[in-house]
Amino acid sequence: MSISRLASSIKESPTLSLNEEARRLRSQGQPVIHLGIGEPKNPAPINALLSSSAKLKAGDIKYVPTDGTPSLKKAIIRYTEENYGRLVAPENVIVSTGAKQALYNILFSIVNPQDEVIILAPHWVSYPEMVKMVYGIPVIVVPEDGTFIPRMQDIEEATTSY
Repeated sequence: MSISRLASSIKESPTLSLNEEARRLRSQGQPVIHLGIGEPKNPAPINALLSSSAKLKAGDIKYVPTDGTPSLKKAIIRYTEENYGRLVAPENVIVSTGAKQALYNILFSIVNPQDEVIILAPHWVSYPEMVKMVYGIPVIVVPEDGTFIPRMQDIEEATTSY
């Protein structure tokens, strides 16, 4: 069995390469300032550990709804309302394994082969490759005025197929 042409065409994540290099340098005693992936620096909350432990001990391990448990979705809705003053409908809340997985699922759902996908700079390094994984064409828009505020003019000039 061989790897597909699509999988072979995807570039290695620069983030993973940099993290590996940082790990190597740290193991040699070199000082490294970590600016990589957002791995938590703090231990997991004790309530989460105790709750998880209790579930494991009870054998209460089951699949949950793919978009999140009702109690977690309610907590997210409550948090959003309390902290941002916005009321969100439950059908508009989806819990995922991370932002990149959620974005990939969205891209997979709406991008057709050869569709252009506008990506505003600066962007996370893996976004263009994610677009290629769904056979889209990444179009990077860098604001010409040097700010990080996208202008509609910049987006319109970069768009060729719509």
